[in-house]
Amino acid sequence: MLSENLKVRFTPRAKEEAKKLLTEMNITKLNDDNLYEVEVELDTRVSALVTMDECEHKPIDHELLDIYDTLTDIILNNEDEIDFLNELFLE
Repeated sequence: MLSENLKVRFTPRAKEEAKKLLTEMNITKLNDDNLYEVEVELDTRVSALVTMDECEHKPIDHELLDIYDTLTDIILNNEDEIDFLNELFLE
């Protein structure tokens, strides 16, 4: 389940970005095997955004950075509740 803090942070754009990410990864349903892959991909995307900001001095979408952090927090807090995550991200 989502804490009050995560409920506030899980905006319509966050839900849209979650669906977009899973579509790009060709994931139609989360399971124990691919959930780790999603976590790694989120970490990679956060690192890429931070690197772009720090090394290339390009403006980054800070809202997107916050969204990736939110999605990571949701997954880590609910990794044992795959059905809930599927419902949240894919429906």
